[in-house]
Amino acid sequence: MPIRTVCFDLGGVVVRICRSFVEAAAAAQLPVLDAAHLLEPDAIARRREVMEAHQVGDLDMAEYCERMSAAVLGLYRPEQVRALHAAWPLGEYPGVRELMESLRSLPDVHLACLSNTNDAHWEQMLGSPGAYPSLAYLHTQLASHVMRLAKPDPAIYEAACGAFGSKPGEVLFFDDLAENVAAAKASGWHAERIDPSGDTAAQMRQHLRAHGVLPAL
Repeated sequence: MPIRTVCFDLGGVVVRICRSFVEAAAAAQLPVLDAAHLLEPDAIARRREVMEAHQVGDLDMAEYCERMSAAVLGLYRPEQVRALHAAWPLGEYPGVRELMESLRSLPDVHLACLSNTNDAHWEQMLGSPGAYPSLAYLHTQLASHVMRLAKPDPAIYEAACGAFGSKPGEVLFFDDLAENVAAAKASGWHAERIDPSGDTAAQMRQHLRAHGVLPAL
Protein backbone atom coordinates (compact mmCIF):
# COMPACT_ATOMS: atom_id res chain seq x y z
CA MET A 1 0.00 0.00 0.00
CA PRO A 2 1.62 3.31 -1.04
CA ILE A 3 2.26 6.04 1.50
CA ARG A 4 -0.39 8.77 1.19
CA THR A 5 0.24 10.65 4.45
CA VAL A 6 3.56 11.60 5.99
CA CYS A 7 2.99 12.57 9.62
CA PHE A 8 5.48 14.21 11.95
CA ASP A 9 5.73 14.54 15.68
CA LEU A 10 6.94 18.08 16.39
CA GLY A 11 9.16 18.15 19.49
CA GLY A 12 12.36 16.18 18.91
CA VAL A 13 11.61 15.70 15.19
CA VAL A 14 10.74 19.04 13.60
CA VAL A 15 11.25 21.33 16.59
CA ARG A 16 14.24 21.35 18.91
CA ILE A 17 13.13 21.27 22.55
CA CYS A 18 14.67 21.22 25.99
CA ARG A 19 15.06 17.64 27.16
CA SER A 20 14.88 18.31 30.90
CA PHE A 21 13.61 20.77 33.50
CA VAL A 22 17.21 21.70 34.25
CA GLU A 23 17.90 22.45 30.56
CA ALA A 24 14.76 24.59 30.40
CA ALA A 25 15.90 26.59 33.42
CA ALA A 26 19.13 27.38 31.64
CA ALA A 27 17.27 28.34 28.45
CA ALA A 28 14.98 30.64 30.46
CA GLN A 29 18.01 32.16 32.19
CA LEU A 30 16.69 31.07 35.57
CA PRO A 31 18.86 29.59 38.31
CA VAL A 32 19.00 25.80 38.45
CA LEU A 33 17.71 25.18 41.95
CA ASP A 34 18.40 21.86 43.66
CA ALA A 35 19.06 20.12 40.34
CA ALA A 36 19.78 16.78 42.03
CA HIS A 37 16.28 16.79 43.53
CA LEU A 38 14.67 17.69 40.19
CA LEU A 39 16.34 14.68 38.54
CA GLU A 40 15.07 12.14 41.09
CA PRO A 41 12.57 9.61 39.63
CA ASP A 42 9.70 10.62 41.91
CA ALA A 43 10.21 14.30 41.07
CA ILE A 44 10.20 13.50 37.35
CA ALA A 45 7.01 11.44 37.81
CA ARG A 46 5.24 14.33 39.57
CA ARG A 47 6.12 16.71 36.73
CA ARG A 48 5.06 14.18 34.11
CA GLU A 49 1.64 13.81 35.71
CA VAL A 50 1.06 17.57 35.54
CA MET A 51 2.45 17.79 32.01
CA GLU A 52 0.23 14.98 30.76
CA ALA A 53 -2.88 16.61 32.24
CA HIS A 54 -1.95 19.86 30.50
CA GLN A 55 -1.32 18.29 27.11
CA VAL A 56 -4.78 16.70 26.96
CA GLY A 57 -6.42 19.99 27.91
CA ASP A 58 -7.35 19.11 31.49
CA LEU A 59 -5.37 22.07 32.86
CA ASP A 60 -5.26 25.59 31.48
CA MET A 61 -2.02 27.56 31.59
CA ALA A 62 -2.66 29.17 34.97
CA GLU A 63 -3.60 25.82 36.54
CA TYR A 64 -0.57 24.17 34.95
CA CYS A 65 1.78 26.78 36.40
CA GLU A 66 0.29 26.40 39.89
CA ARG A 67 0.36 22.60 39.77
CA MET A 68 3.87 22.44 38.32
CA SER A 69 5.14 24.84 40.97
CA ALA A 70 3.70 22.51 43.61
CA ALA A 71 5.19 19.47 41.83
CA VAL A 72 8.69 20.98 42.20
CA LEU A 73 7.95 21.75 45.86
CA GLY A 74 7.87 25.49 45.26
CA LEU A 75 11.46 25.63 44.00
CA TYR A 76 10.05 27.66 41.11
CA ARG A 77 7.14 30.06 41.55
CA PRO A 78 4.21 29.86 39.09
CA GLU A 79 5.47 32.87 37.13
CA GLN A 80 8.88 31.20 36.84
CA VAL A 81 7.20 27.99 35.64
CA ARG A 82 5.54 30.07 32.93
CA ALA A 83 8.95 31.37 31.85
CA LEU A 84 10.40 27.84 31.87
CA HIS A 85 7.48 26.63 29.78
CA ALA A 86 7.93 29.40 27.21
CA ALA A 87 11.64 28.55 26.90
CA TRP A 88 11.02 24.85 26.14
CA PRO A 89 10.78 25.08 22.31
CA LEU A 90 14.12 26.06 20.76
CA GLY A 91 13.26 26.57 17.08
CA GLU A 92 13.37 24.15 14.17
CA TYR A 93 16.05 21.63 13.35
CA PRO A 94 18.26 22.59 10.39
CA GLY A 95 17.10 21.21 7.05
CA VAL A 96 13.52 20.42 8.09
CA ARG A 97 11.96 23.33 6.21
CA GLU A 98 13.71 22.28 2.98
CA LEU A 99 12.48 18.71 3.49
CA MET A 100 8.90 19.90 4.03
CA GLU A 101 9.10 22.07 0.92
CA SER A 102 10.25 19.15 -1.22
CA LEU A 103 7.54 16.87 0.17
CA ARG A 104 4.81 19.47 -0.35
CA SER A 105 5.65 19.51 -4.06
CA LEU A 106 4.85 15.80 -4.40
CA PRO A 107 1.43 14.96 -5.85
CA ASP A 108 -0.95 12.91 -3.69
CA VAL A 109 1.17 13.20 -0.51
CA HIS A 110 -0.62 14.62 2.52
CA LEU A 111 1.59 16.25 5.16
CA ALA A 112 0.50 16.31 8.79
CA CYS A 113 1.70 16.61 12.35
CA LEU A 114 0.48 14.73 15.41
CA SER A 115 1.96 16.34 18.50
CA ASN A 116 1.61 15.90 22.24
CA THR A 117 1.60 19.58 23.10
CA ASN A 118 -0.41 22.25 24.91
CA ASP A 119 -2.20 25.51 24.23
CA ALA A 120 0.75 27.82 25.03
CA HIS A 121 3.34 25.93 22.96
CA TRP A 122 0.86 25.47 20.11
CA GLU A 123 0.14 29.19 19.94
CA GLN A 124 3.85 29.95 20.35
CA MET A 125 4.78 27.80 17.35
CA LEU A 126 1.89 28.70 15.07
CA GLY A 127 2.31 32.37 15.89
CA SER A 128 6.02 32.43 15.02
CA PRO A 129 6.26 31.54 11.31
CA GLY A 130 9.78 32.95 11.13
CA ALA A 131 10.99 30.51 13.77
CA TYR A 132 8.75 27.58 12.74
CA PRO A 133 8.30 27.85 8.95
CA SER A 134 7.80 24.11 8.42
CA LEU A 135 4.34 24.19 10.00
CA ALA A 136 3.04 26.22 7.04
CA TYR A 137 3.69 23.25 4.71
CA LEU A 138 1.42 20.91 6.68
CA HIS A 139 -2.03 20.14 5.31
CA THR A 140 -3.28 18.90 8.71
CA GLN A 141 -2.09 20.00 12.15
CA LEU A 142 -3.23 17.80 15.05
CA ALA A 143 -2.51 18.64 18.69
CA SER A 144 -3.21 16.56 21.78
CA HIS A 145 -4.75 19.38 23.82
CA VAL A 146 -7.30 20.03 21.04
CA MET A 147 -8.06 16.33 20.46
CA ARG A 148 -8.17 15.64 24.22
CA LEU A 149 -6.09 12.56 23.47
CA ALA A 150 -2.35 11.93 23.66
CA LYS A 151 0.13 9.46 22.23
CA PRO A 152 0.57 6.54 22.80
CA ASP A 153 -3.21 6.08 23.33
CA PRO A 154 -4.43 3.96 20.38
CA ALA A 155 -7.48 6.21 20.09
CA ILE A 156 -5.38 9.15 18.90
CA TYR A 157 -4.01 7.20 15.94
CA GLU A 158 -7.50 6.14 14.91
CA ALA A 159 -8.76 9.73 15.18
CA ALA A 160 -5.77 11.00 13.22
CA CYS A 161 -6.46 8.63 10.33
CA GLY A 162 -9.96 10.05 10.13
CA ALA A 163 -8.53 13.56 9.94
CA PHE A 164 -6.02 12.55 7.26
CA GLY A 165 -8.54 10.65 5.16
CA SER A 166 -5.99 7.81 4.97
CA LYS A 167 -6.02 4.13 5.85
CA PRO A 168 -3.53 3.13 8.59
CA GLY A 169 -1.26 1.36 6.11
CA GLU A 170 -0.99 4.54 4.04
CA VAL A 171 0.58 6.58 6.89
CA LEU A 172 4.30 7.03 7.54
CA PHE A 173 4.95 8.55 10.98
CA PHE A 174 8.09 9.99 12.60
CA ASP A 175 8.45 10.36 16.37
CA ASP A 176 11.36 10.60 18.78
CA LEU A 177 9.79 8.40 21.48
CA ALA A 178 9.93 4.62 21.11
CA GLU A 179 6.57 4.09 22.85
CA ASN A 180 4.81 6.38 20.38
CA VAL A 181 6.41 4.62 17.43
CA ALA A 182 5.42 1.21 18.83
CA ALA A 183 1.82 2.35 19.36
CA ALA A 184 1.66 3.73 15.81
CA LYS A 185 2.91 0.41 14.41
CA ALA A 186 0.36 -1.46 16.53
CA SER A 187 -2.31 0.74 14.92
CA GLY A 188 -1.17 -0.34 11.46
CA TRP A 189 0.93 2.72 10.61
CA HIS A 190 4.43 2.68 9.19
CA ALA A 191 6.51 4.42 11.85
CA GLU A 192 10.16 5.26 12.40
CA ARG A 193 11.94 6.57 15.48
CA ILE A 194 14.02 9.73 15.02
CA ASP A 195 17.05 10.42 17.20
CA PRO A 196 16.57 14.00 18.48
CA SER A 197 20.28 14.38 19.17
CA GLY A 198 21.18 13.87 15.50
CA ASP A 199 20.34 15.35 12.11
CA THR A 200 16.59 14.76 12.09
CA ALA A 201 16.06 15.95 8.50
CA ALA A 202 18.71 13.53 7.18
CA GLN A 203 17.21 10.66 9.17
CA MET A 204 13.75 11.37 7.76
CA ARG A 205 15.05 11.63 4.19
CA GLN A 206 16.63 8.21 4.56
CA HIS A 207 13.38 6.68 5.81
CA LEU A 208 11.33 8.47 3.14
CA ARG A 209 13.55 6.92 0.47
CA ALA A 210 13.26 3.48 2.07
CA HIS A 211 9.46 3.76 2.07
CA GLY A 212 9.38 4.96 -1.53
CA VAL A 213 8.10 8.47 -0.81
CA LEU A 214 11.32 10.08 -2.09
CA PRO A 215 13.36 8.61 -4.94
CA ALA A 216 16.39 6.54 -4.00
CA LEU A 217 19.81 8.08 -4.50
